[in-house]
Amino acid sequence: MSKELIMGGFARMNFMDFFVYKGKPSIFFAVELGAIASFIVLYFLFRRHKERTKLISAEQIKSWVPTFILVLMIFALAISSFLDTGFSYMGALLSHYNLNSSSLLPNPNNTIRASQHGYS
Repeated sequence: MSKELIMGGFARMNFMDFFVYKGKPSIFFAVELGAIASFIVLYFLFRRHKERTKLISAEQIKSWVPTFILVLMIFALAISSFLDTGFSYMGALLSHYNLNSSSLLPNPNNTIRASQHGYS
């Protein structure tokens, strides 16, 4: 996600410029066309897989904090492009901080030990 934000900041684009730029459809529509094309290709590749899936029980929500952080980041990214158009790396810094802030939240079920990464 950071690459698009850096590119948009370098081109002095704001959030709405990703949809319409200089009166013409912008990169958003190219991304959507790519998503539709990949859906068609994946549907073609997986069309023979028609076995039933097993329903799993719904997971209980333990904390709404990650959801609020994600929503706050999305709004911050959208608003940051209007606040300071000269600071082209603000979006990348916001998304980088949010991606790394998830490690600040405790998650006892998904801990990674330092020894798994070769650290003692």
